[in-house]
Amino acid sequence: MNVMTNKRCGGMALIAYIDKRKCSSDKRICKPLTECPEKAISWVEDEDELLGSRMEIDGDKCTGCGICVPLCCGDCIELIPIPD
Repeated sequence: MNVMTNKRCGGMALIAYIDKRKCSSDKRICKPLTECPEKAISWVEDEDELLGSRMEIDGDKCTGCGICVPLCCGDCIELIPIPD
């Protein structure tokens, strides 16, 4: 995992998390999808999802920089501590 050392909360590294319950999963309007400097966010077609697709964070690419959080139009992305 390529986590930035300056993004720490109580000594823990952070990673982006998408709340699928809030996300419209529309690749046409998703700014984090195109603006993530690490290209850690992707759109995945998935028939098992209610909307037929989902946004996904690649934990190996996400550095926890947080650029995606204010860009998300649905307030679906937050930074969370990386699980052990």
